[in-house]
Amino acid sequence: MKFKAPEEVLSITPIDNGKYRYSVKRHFRVYPNLEDCLSDHLSLLKRPMYADAYHIEMILLNMQKG
Repeated sequence: MKFKAPEEVLSITPIDNGKYRYSVKRHFRVYPNLEDCLSDHLSLLKRPMYADAYHIEMILLNMQKG
């Protein structure tokens, strides 16, 4: 198994059946569920620097709803 940047492999431990357990440093948040992830994403888009992007996303979502 390979990890693409920006993750960093901290250690590799052999386990049964020729498999390995990887310990990695993640440079992104890990969320317990999709709802928390999307809520955090929405709060990011509501920041002033992303105001235009949030506005466009809402227009596109409303267009998809019909």
